[in-house]
Amino acid sequence: MVALPGSLTPQQWPDFAPLKRSRELLALLAWCHRNGVVDAGTHLALFPGDSGLSEPELFALLSDLRRALPMPLPQVGEEALLASSRPSRVLLLINVGIDPMTLQADAANAEPSGQVVTPENLVLSIDQVTLNSWNELLVTRYEGPQALAQCLREYLASLLGDDRRPELQVFCFARNRGQAIARRVQEIFDDARQVFAADHCRYLLQVRQHFHLLRRVAGDISLASLNDRPALLEHLGEAHHVFSPIRLDRQALAGDDLALILPLGRPDCLQVFYRSAGESAELSVLDECNALWRQQLPYRDEQRLLMPLLRFLQSLAYRRNAQWPLGEGLAPNTLEIRVHRILRDQDGGMRLEPRPAPQGEVSDPFYDVQAIIEPGDQGRSQVTLYCNHQEFSGLEYGAELFATVARYILARRRNGERYPCYITDLDLTGLHGTGRSQTVQHLRYKSRLEAALNLALRSG
Repeated sequence: MVALPGSLTPQQWPDFAPLKRSRELLALLAWCHRNGVVDAGTHLALFPGDSGLSEPELFALLSDLRRALPMPLPQVGEEALLASSRPSRVLLLINVGIDPMTLQADAANAEPSGQVVTPENLVLSIDQVTLNSWNELLVTRYEGPQALAQCLREYLASLLGDDRRPELQVFCFARNRGQAIARRVQEIFDDARQVFAADHCRYLLQVRQHFHLLRRVAGDISLASLNDRPALLEHLGEAHHVFSPIRLDRQALAGDDLALILPLGRPDCLQVFYRSAGESAELSVLDECNALWRQQLPYRDEQRLLMPLLRFLQSLAYRRNAQWPLGEGLAPNTLEIRVHRILRDQDGGMRLEPRPAPQGEVSDPFYDVQAIIEPGDQGRSQVTLYCNHQEFSGLEYGAELFATVARYILARRRNGERYPCYITDLDLTGLHGTGRSQTVQHLRYKSRLEAALNLALRSG
């Protein structure tokens, strides 16, 4: 991009020195506006080359720059110059020279079937123009599928440590849905800015099937971009050892039960959710730090579904209290447990129904299955299982550990029934020391052990 003086033809360009060169259009226009090279009376001629920029769009860009950043700027005081610079006004210019709906139509014409191919994102580029407290004008361009998430992260990071909020304006010049795109981006930035007023908060943004999770930690904003829902579930299940509330973008996870579950996290509380469908059910837990765990299980009734999990959580509470150091006073109170059932309404929506925790003994009437996991050789974990007080060590049985335990269980069941077996107690002290481990860590190990054991039960 070059700015040339006068009214010139392309053949005359080599004979004149450019006023300014820039790789990006907005950086060139912002420089011209800031330094008084162009104003409302300047006549501009555009040679767009292979870009999609039109003269009306160019004039609209300059008009918005003049309205949002009127010149001359007020003089900067000495106090402001002695302090660190901070953003005072921010302009976001969406899809300059690009119309995502046109790209969609082009993709549709390229398809033999004639079906419309939905673009990854209606925000294909963002030019951010920032006026800071020193009257410096900074321009940053973001392009590609992650343009919105990356721009949002940088914007939020620039606000940390300062309660004063810059004025934010969003413009989109696409001929189709331009105003709707601008409103959507403004909404996302305003919501996220409110979320990150406190530390350890998270904000989930969805763009088509992709997810972007932003988190404020230790004076910075991290960004995790996740390709699909399974990747999101895996990320939400990671331990982070401090309570981290999560707020969803208003359009994220529409029609998904996660939209009901994720905002309900509470510190020092374990929340159990289940949704049944025929002979199977999906069981979810938000732990005391708001990490998520999920498991698919057979379903007969609420009590048989929930009791193995609740017994496991109770055993975990007993173990934590027993491991509390004697010199540190009373052990913390047992985590509160709340149970919710996910129901589908007649209109297709979903709602939560609070449920009392079931009482009594269910599942395998024979005995409990306990597990101890310790560090082994070459970074591998060493597993020891206890069934009816009978020890089965991975050191002794190696790869045959779960098959051996399965045969032991089947031999003591009536008619060798092969219904699922559940881990009821798990000791991770060898891995995590005496420090308090997070509930989701126990649940993830529990799932893996149960999967291996039940596979051996079905195969034995």
